[in-house]
Amino acid sequence: MTIVVGVAYPAPGHPMPTPPAPDLPDAGHPRFPLRSTSRRTVALAGWSVLAIGLAFAEAIARLGARAVATIQAGLTPAEWIALAGSVLVFTWYEGYRALHRRFVPAMVTRAFETAARSKGVLGWLTAPLRTLSLLDASRRELVRAWLSVALITLAVFVVRVLPMPWRGVVDAGVSSALLLGLCSMLVRFFVAVRP
Repeated sequence: MTIVVGVAYPAPGHPMPTPPAPDLPDAGHPRFPLRSTSRRTVALAGWSVLAIGLAFAEAIARLGARAVATIQAGLTPAEWIALAGSVLVFTWYEGYRALHRRFVPAMVTRAFETAARSKGVLGWLTAPLRTLSLLDASRRELVRAWLSVALITLAVFVVRVLPMPWRGVVDAGVSSALLLGLCSMLVRFFVAVRP
């Protein structure tokens, strides 16, 4: 091989080695839902993702507004440290590890599975609930989903009794985690339906 000013040319009779293919995600990988050619399936899965995404967005707006109000009211140095810790911890554990890596891939996959087997108006209306495994799921999935709803509700009641600014500190962390989850949900859905 001859090298001329940073450019490699193969020597006669010796082919140029090709670099390995980049390590890109495979759309056929189990983490990505199977692509559907049916517009109906994509539309119904999109409805499920949209409904769940709107619930996330409403919570982000409500909690984020409270967090901003807490910051505007002024924080002590210890409260600033707690705010930074809350955002980091919630974003890592709830946002990245729980939502981005576990909940969102399973939810988008279930959205397509639910869409493929839904029929009628009732199927369209209940698709988001079935995507969340709150209806029409195995006993184990139903118990896990409803237990999650109960624990989230309990956490909401516990955080409501916290005095300000600590409630705003927790709300900032939760809203940052939900924002990461919402972005992950939208990206994963659009990756699943891209041509």
